[in-house]
Amino acid sequence: MKWINENAGVIVLVTAIIIIVLAAICVWLLFHIKNRIAVQRLSFLGFWSTSMDTGKRYADFTVGNKSLHTVGVQEIGLKNGSVSVSLTDLYREKASLPSDAKPVVAQRGSLTFRLTEEELKKICGPTKGERAPVRTLRVYVVDVAGTLYQGKVGAVKKLLKALLAEEAGKTPEQDPLKTDDAETE
Repeated sequence: MKWINENAGVIVLVTAIIIIVLAAICVWLLFHIKNRIAVQRLSFLGFWSTSMDTGKRYADFTVGNKSLHTVGVQEIGLKNGSVSVSLTDLYREKASLPSDAKPVVAQRGSLTFRLTEEELKKICGPTKGERAPVRTLRVYVVDVAGTLYQGKVGAVKKLLKALLAEEAGKTPEQDPLKTDDAETE
């Protein structure tokens, strides 16, 4: 008992340091777990490919869910600059879902859809003879809570530019799919 009375200050100091360290670890764990579980993070991937069977090009889009919660989708679509085009009904049709169904991105899963050349030109191309420039092309998703998520799809933008250039009758040396690296080699 005498030792405790003589070293009470040291004991209180060590105990206080241990409590502060444990509190800091608890706060760090709280924020780390909140960011892993509570925050819904969607990632977007868009690329174009050519079908081996038909030789036609198409655009593939993937919306991935990085969180541990399922995300209900209210609307999915493409944005060309400030112009938005909803693809929700087209997705439901291609996925054989009822017209009132809400698509869902499962936890740690993804939602994918494909657009053919014709569909891509119809959706993002010029209307009624107008020349609409291809601006920053983005895939967007609005979840059932109303949160907007969006991501750039540069490869699909290149495909769209190539399709519109072909439609306008540009020559192959003006092909937007060629990169600067391919021209210098």
